[in-house]
This record gives sequence, structure tokens and C-alpha cells, in this order.
Amino acid sequence: MGKLWESFVNFFKGLLIDGIVDNITNVFQEFDQNVDICAGFTSATPQSFNGVVFNFISDITDTVIAPLAGIVISFVLIYELISAVMDRNSFHDIDAWFLFKFLGKACIGVFVVSHTAEIVNAIFELGAFISENVINRITDSTNVNHVYHINAMLYQTELEEMGFAALFGNLVETFIIKWAVRLMSVLIAVIALGRFMEIYLYMSVAPVPFSTFANREWGSIGTNYLRGLLALSFQGFLMALCIGIYSSMIQALYGKTYENFSTMCFALLVYTVVLVFALLKTGSLSKQIFNAH
Repeated sequence: MGKLWESFVNFFKGLLIDGIVDNITNVFQEFDQNVDICAGFTSATPQSFNGVVFNFISDITDTVIAPLAGIVISFVLIYELISAVMDRNSFHDIDAWFLFKFLGKACIGVFVVSHTAEIVNAIFELGAFISENVINRITDSTNVNHVYHINAMLYQTELEEMGFAALFGNLVETFIIKWAVRLMSVLIAVIALGRFMEIYLYMSVAPVPFSTFANREWGSIGTNYLRGLLALSFQGFLMALCIGIYSSMIQALYGKTYENFSTMCFALLVYTVVLVFALLKTGSLSKQIFNAH
């Protein structure tokens, strides 16, 4: 009877150990996916990220916003001319240099508006190029599954020596940690997608602020808009840096020995929470760097 009960207990202990190991495996797989998702988003341009949305935004910009920008630039140039007339005594003090400067502003303004798409795409391609170089420096040695395989051997004996109640507690704890990490993964994806949503919205109205560059007073609108574009582009670089720091922190787990599986998983969960908050701060930090409002 004693051997039968011992076999029964060992059977259920085996199920609990398998459940704990499965939970931990899922946790480490989530960490790998977090790095892959962020890496893909930060090194993508608006066109490569989603070509369908990019074409839709381009169509809206060309058919709806561009004609409005034409009206705005016409108003800006008329305002510039009226201001010059008032400042120069109703054209009595006019000279050839003023006419040359006015025509130059008009040509530059029209050129900028007509090439808005190329300018905006170039800004984001530059940001994607910088981010991609950072992502390429995140080596495969930071893959957290390597950490799991090393530490699994260290804790396998510990799990087998635990009692039924302790194993059940670890199973519940690792289950909670697994779903908490999955929630963090969803938040990371939302942050990355939210950045591209903001990028597409910014791109859709680009011709209007670009049409204000021809006037000194109104030009601050275009200047601030350009700073916002640079901030959004540079945000990808900051997000890539966050991924690199996150991967380096995971890599630091090599050679470390924790008291139990739960302590190790809790440490990794904390790392992921820190990554989420760091990614949330990249937008405001980038705007501070470029003084974008």
C-alpha cells in the first residue's frame, strides 16, 4: 500500500514539475518574442511596416491635404507680399532684390510642398537605418532561451526534492508570472503599433505645415512639425537602445544562481516591466531632445 501511495504521489509530482517547466519555457519564449517584435518595429519604415496603410495615407495626402496646402501657401505668399508693401511705403521703396527674394521664397515653398512625400520618407528611412544598425549589434548570445537551458539543469534537482504542496505553489506562481509576461508582451506590441499610428497621422497632414516655410512668422509651424517628424524617427533609435539594454540585462543572467525558479522568473518579469516603461518614455524623451511641442 505504501509503494502504491508513493507511486501515486510521484506521478502527480511529475505532472506538477512538467507544468512548472512548461510555464517557464513559455516565459522565456515570450522574452525572445518581445525582442523580435521590438526589433522588427524599430527598424521598419512606414512603407515597409504596412504598405496598404502607407498607400492609403499617401492617397489621402495627395487628394485631400495637398490642395489645402496649395491654398495655405497661396495665403502665406499673399500675406508676405502685403506685409512687404506696408513695410516699404506702398512699393515706393521697392527694389529688385525684394522681388528676387519674394520669387525665391515662392519657388522654394512650392518645391517643398510638391516634394513633401520624398522629404518625409527620407527622414524615416534615416531613422530606420540608424535603428537597424543598433539592432544588428544585438547578438544571438543574448537569446534568453540559452539562459533557460543553463538554469533548468540547476533547478531540476531542486524541483524533484520539493514536496507536493511546494510544487503546487510553484506551479501557481509560475502560471501567474507566465500570464503577466504575456500581458507585458501585449503592451510592448501596443506601444510599437501606437508609434506607427502616430507616424501615419503625422504623415497625412505633412503638406500643410510644410507650406508655411515661405514666411518667417508662419514658418514656426513648419519648423515645429519638422522637429516632430525627427522626434518620431529618432524614437525608433531610442526603442532599439532599450531593446539592447534589455537583452544585455538578460545576458547578465549567465552564471548567476538564484534560490529557486520563482526568484529567477520574478527577476525576468521585473526586467520586462522596466522595458515597457522605458519604451513608454522614448516618445517624450525624443521630443525633448528635438524640442518638439
